[in-house]
Amino acid sequence: MKSTPLLSDLELALLGFIREEPRSGYVLRKAIADFPQISDSPGAIYPALRRLREAGLIETSGSATGRKTEVFRVTAAGRRALRSALEAAPSDREPATRQLLRLTFIDLELGPAAVAQYLQACAQVAEERAEKLRSRRAALNRGSATLAVEHEIEIEVARARWAERAAKRLKR
Repeated sequence: MKSTPLLSDLELALLGFIREEPRSGYVLRKAIADFPQISDSPGAIYPALRRLREAGLIETSGSATGRKTEVFRVTAAGRRALRSALEAAPSDREPATRQLLRLTFIDLELGPAAVAQYLQACAQVAEERAEKLRSRRAALNRGSATLAVEHEIEIEVARARWAERAAKRLKR
């Protein structure tokens, strides 16, 4: 088997959904549709599934209904790859979409304490992003550009506050 590649957002989502329960490509397309930032076109999903299968992270079997539909299942290597992707600390360069995906699937492999720790790290990252944006705002002297940066600051502050509250809830 090849070494485990870094997972794209689409591959992480596919692996997470398949880890929840074995699914067909059609059902995976419907599940991915809940994440509009990720392409749910067959032109993206099926090549990603092929890459995951070639990497040994998923396997296929026939449908339980007897139809010719392939059902995808996570392998032991796929569980390890998913766990590794979920355990990674968030960074200020990580898009919010990636954090949302990780938060969606983190409880499949890690316990509540790890989820709370991840949320605390997300709050810290959001605060760091907000501080960088505040510095950038101070250097601007154009109205609409300043408004755009202020918008992003508010989003990061809201993310940080939400993550802190969610982590506290999990610790109770």
